[in-house]
Amino acid sequence: RPPAAPTTPPAPPAPALSELPRGVVGRLVTILAGAGAGQAAMWPLAMWASGGEGVVSVAVAGAAYGLQLLATAVLVVVGWVRRSYPQRMVLANVVVSAVALLVGGLATAPGYGTSFAHPTVSLAVWAGMLAAICLPPRGVAACLGGLALAYVLGAAGTLVLGAVVLSSLGAHLVALVGVPVIAGLVARPWLREGAELDAARTELAAARHLVSAAQAREVERAKQYRTLHDTVLSTLSALSRGSLDPQQHDIRQRIAADADYLRGLIATTDSAAGMYLVGELARLTREQASTGLRVHPSIADVPDEVPTDVVRAVSDCVREALNNVVKHSGTKEAWVTVVGPTEANPIDLTPGSRTRLLVTVTDRGRGFDPSRPSRGLGLKGSIRARMTEAGGAADIDSEPGQGTTVELRWPA
Repeated sequence: RPPAAPTTPPAPPAPALSELPRGVVGRLVTILAGAGAGQAAMWPLAMWASGGEGVVSVAVAGAAYGLQLLATAVLVVVGWVRRSYPQRMVLANVVVSAVALLVGGLATAPGYGTSFAHPTVSLAVWAGMLAAICLPPRGVAACLGGLALAYVLGAAGTLVLGAVVLSSLGAHLVALVGVPVIAGLVARPWLREGAELDAARTELAAARHLVSAAQAREVERAKQYRTLHDTVLSTLSALSRGSLDPQQHDIRQRIAADADYLRGLIATTDSAAGMYLVGELARLTREQASTGLRVHPSIADVPDEVPTDVVRAVSDCVREALNNVVKHSGTKEAWVTVVGPTEANPIDLTPGSRTRLLVTVTDRGRGFDPSRPSRGLGLKGSIRARMTEAGGAADIDSEPGQGTTVELRWPA
């Protein structure tokens, strides 16, 4: 049995406007708004050029035109604001256009029902175009058939049969049905291609972001290798040679700091920002070791997209907070925790929270009364100002005898 001939898969259906990127729908809205303005100007221009010829009742014709113009304007505004056209509103606009076609046809003089004197044909074409773009095929067929029927019924009483009238009637029917069909056939593939192009651009931007993040991690990893050489490896080499006594208090502090550095580095190998913070905290821990302060760092789930200036601001704020622990807390220990949000452990359950990085510096010292004025910049001035400049926020929680906690958040 011969193999079946390959068949071309059918083209996927055009996505609904609500499923398309706002940029694609925005271009469609702009085009339709311009088309609607052009369609709306046709009847007033025809009346101005002909001096109102062919209209039996200007008031009735104007009312039909005004009703249809209002419906068109509402849809244009809704589409512009929402970047989408609700199907119910599209159907309602077709119904309004059908009623306007009936009334508009009755308002024309005998023999003019197929001329430009008809006040509502042009805007009905726009309503059909919108239906052909937004509705499924069956809905499009029903809408266009209804518009054609309403036009014929409205203009039937004013027709004077003849070749010219019949040809004009056919031309209007082609405009009411053919133009929307062509618009739908053109717009739907264009919308699909626009959506695919926008999706490709989004994927390309994401790929570039991943490459940039990978490069940043490599740069930070190389920096951490140098730090490892100067800290952990240096300490291990000195211990192996016997040039350091692990029983000495300062040497034990140095070893503990190196161990904390390694733990933090392991927990943040997928984040350039995390590795940067690990290195900064390791440096701060060594700086504070000379003052006798023992720092307990904990870093986990740091997001990779934290900007460098934010990481630098956080590092400076942690340094200032640790300096205040040494100066004012009366204790020799502090805890620094750096975390990012995860599904299992969200860092902020407040609805609408945008926090991507949370850092806390805590001591169990003597604390203070935050409501009392202090000299110099202090915690409030230096730390809060730095975080605000970086787009974040800082809170200080303390009371006498209960220690102090500095909380840094980014974004604010």
